[in-house]
Amino acid sequence: MSRRLAAVMALALSTSVAHATPESSRPAIDALKVEHVGAGIQVSYIVTGIFDEGVLERVHSGMRMSFEHRAILLGPRVAVIFPREVVAKTIVVTTVSFDSLTRRYELERRFVGKAWPKTEKPPDRVEQSTTTSREEMEAWMTSVRGIPLPSPSDPEGKFKIRVRTDLGLRFLLMILPWPKTVTAETWLEL
Repeated sequence: MSRRLAAVMALALSTSVAHATPESSRPAIDALKVEHVGAGIQVSYIVTGIFDEGVLERVHSGMRMSFEHRAILLGPRVAVIFPREVVAKTIVVTTVSFDSLTRRYELERRFVGKAWPKTEKPPDRVEQSTTTSREEMEAWMTSVRGIPLPSPSDPEGKFKIRVRTDLGLRFLLMILPWPKTVTAETWLEL
């Protein structure tokens, strides 16, 4: 019995290693920019390396696919052993669905403010578009521009901006679901 279990685990491990993503095509966050606009901050970035053959196959099969992009404003640390406090968080969900009859991509981008100070929270907004261009669809799903965050009330502290994109689930050893995410951070210069 233990030999069979060892053989199954070895097969699962070798299969997952064989399907490992090469280093050059792994998802990454590029062009992270933080701009001061009016009384707030806007965060923009691009996620590269997402659309491989498997993802495109799922999109063209007609499945609705979403990526969740998060921009988080982190406050200063109180002590080294404590994590930074979340001052504000905005979530952007980009969604695509492909209509094989008309050969069109239906695109949606939803901005939702979470964990904002109550007096500064912007209204949620939804943008929609339709295109026949695969390049335009990929740009819509991977380029996130103008994510709003409030300016910190205390300009003396050290603040950080953390961005994270959730790309769905992958399976570890083909049985354990594990979130596939890409993260980047930068200091906020006041």
